[in-house]
Amino acid sequence: MKINYMNALKTNQMVLQIIKLKSNLPEQELLKGAKEREPQFNIIPGLMQKYYVKTVQSGDYGGVYVWDSP
Repeated sequence: MKINYMNALKTNQMVLQIIKLKSNLPEQELLKGAKEREPQFNIIPGLMQKYYVKTVQSGDYGGVYVWDSP
C-alpha cells in the first residue's frame, strides 16, 4: 500500500498564531482572568488549542493559538 504523504499533510493543516503582550497586572490576576475567559475561547470555531506563555522579562506574556485550517 502506497501512502501519498502530501495529501495526508494537506488534510491535517493547521495555522499557528503567536501573540505577544505586555501587562502590569500581577501574574495571579492574569491567570485568573484567563481561566474566567476559558469558556469563551472554547466556543470559537476553528480554535483547536490555546496556550499562555510567560517570558523571562517581567510583564511580557504571550499566547499561542492553534487553528484548524480554513
